[in-house]
Amino acid sequence: MLQYCLLILSLLVFTSLTHASIEIIACPPHLSNSTCGKLTVPLDHANPSTNVTISRFYAITTPTIPLEFKRALVIIPGGPGGALLTHHPAGITSFQLVNELQRPVILFDPRGTGNGSRLNCSLQQKPLSLHLDIDLFDIRRCLSEIGDEVFHYSATAIVNDLELLRIALGFKKWDLFGYSYGGLISQVYGLLYPNSIGSMLLDSPVPMRDKDLYQVRNHEAYARIYAEKHRENPKFSMESFSNQLKSVLWRLRWNRALREDLKIDPRLLYHVYRFTPDSFPEAIASAADDRNYTGLQALAEEFDPRLVPLRNWSIAMAVSTTCNTIVDLFHGTPTQDSSKE
Repeated sequence: MLQYCLLILSLLVFTSLTHASIEIIACPPHLSNSTCGKLTVPLDHANPSTNVTISRFYAITTPTIPLEFKRALVIIPGGPGGALLTHHPAGITSFQLVNELQRPVILFDPRGTGNGSRLNCSLQQKPLSLHLDIDLFDIRRCLSEIGDEVFHYSATAIVNDLELLRIALGFKKWDLFGYSYGGLISQVYGLLYPNSIGSMLLDSPVPMRDKDLYQVRNHEAYARIYAEKHRENPKFSMESFSNQLKSVLWRLRWNRALREDLKIDPRLLYHVYRFTPDSFPEAIASAADDRNYTGLQALAEEFDPRLVPLRNWSIAMAVSTTCNTIVDLFHGTPTQDSSKE
């Protein structure tokens, strides 16, 4: 079943490619070292011929010295709902960093975030704690305000956008650095497009054990909303859906779902803001070495949410992505019994 799903997905990406384009645009002042672009992609990757598109923005900073590595390092932000182009660590696009990495560094704002085609709902104006304490009523209202478009903002949609960007920029492979929720996006990318990745750095990814992720509040809320949406469907089974969701989460357990030759940090680190800051460029350069992950600690102060609480955060994107997960891709996959592990 997985091979069948991947074949279908590859065909969708091939079809989507004919409806995707990039355009070089002016960079904002804080990205003066970079080349910025706009990626136009189908809103619905499964039906790109509808001509409904959205725009995503990216920035690429290229070393000023001869490149040792042809692969770029793509930084995928957390959230869901976070963006990089409008708010990122000061040193992340410095020539000092990219020269030490000896490879291009790419910033990418996932769909629904940042300044392009951003999702919004009334939750955006609601005072929230740093823990995004959103109850089921808030989630229902936000989804209702966004409408059917919400189903096009999911982990797989973000991954498909990234794959189209890779193809459009002409990279045969690239390396992924995903932090927090970006670690989950990186894992989904590795599952769907393993041949597009050279290596993967996961910093504080979402725990990929179904008993951890399935039981968290937002996923329970999603299961209930999904059940309500399909309550008049005689073929819908809440038990079957719950098992299916757990099966998908089980399949994504890192170190098991991906090819063994992909280099993935086997440790679950603390979130970056819990570490003591160090030299940012040196730390990332060290982290980019496939054998050394300790340098990720230095992201501490730059990403500390206590300094810029919820700045440029798309609450609607957080709700929609959490609620969509990637269940839509794996309908009908057999349930795995994680108790036997």
